[in-house]
Amino acid sequence: MSTSLTSLTTNLPTYQPIVSGPEPWNEETVMFTPYFDDQILLPDTANCRAIETFFKMAGIDYLKEQRVNAEFMAPHGKVPLIACGSFLISDLDRISSFFKEKGQGIGDVSYVYYVGI
Repeated sequence: MSTSLTSLTTNLPTYQPIVSGPEPWNEETVMFTPYFDDQILLPDTANCRAIETFFKMAGIDYLKEQRVNAEFMAPHGKVPLIACGSFLISDLDRISSFFKEKGQGIGDVSYVYYVGI
C-alpha cells in the first residue's frame, strides 16, 4: 500500500498561534536575531532594532541571542523572534500585537509602530 506525500500533507490540521491568555508577562524573555555583522538584511535589522528599542523604552529586561539559524527557528520564518514563557513569536507586527495583548507598553502607547522612509 503506497501513500503519496501529497495526500499526507493535505490532511494535516492547521494551527493558529494564541498570543493572549491567562499567562502573565514572562520576565525571562529572549530575543533571537541573526548575526548583525554579516548575516542580517537591512529590513530585518530595522525590525530587530525596533523591538530592542521598545524593550529598552518600556523597561523590559530581556536576553539577546544571535544565532546563525534565527529565521529558521521562527514559526513564520521572519526575524526578530522572541521566546516569552510558552510563547514563540516572530515578525515585528506579531510581536507588537503580543506586547499589546500582554499589556506591555510605553505610557499610554502600548504598540510598536514602524515608520517607513
